[in-house]
Amino acid sequence: MRRLVTLIAAAAAATVLSSSVRAEVTLRASHQFPGGKGDVRDEMVQIIAKEAAAANVDLNVEVYPDAALFQAVEVISLTPGQYDARIEVAKQSSYKQFAKDVPDGQKLIDEALVVK
Repeated sequence: MRRLVTLIAAAAAATVLSSSVRAEVTLRASHQFPGGKGDVRDEMVQIIAKEAAAANVDLNVEVYPDAALFQAVEVISLTPGQYDARIEVAKQSSYKQFAKDVPDGQKLIDEALVVK
């Protein structure tokens, strides 16, 4: 979580500092967790928004809880056998197209498949 806060803060700072004309920047922070109900992930984003406002750096962070800006994607768990089966299907379909259409596509696929 600390890494996420640092990443958001760095992105915000880079956005603000890269602007040659000082103008307010608005970042939209959206997540799928309940807002205002004690969820630590929502509270973290709210803290970032409050800290940005208190810093007086022309950065406005708008928080959109409860998937207000997007629909969350379902995450599933696979057994090793299910994972291997899906990889084989992908190798015969989408991976072939990706390797063909994207520069160094096969290299990228090979590097990604090393991660389990």
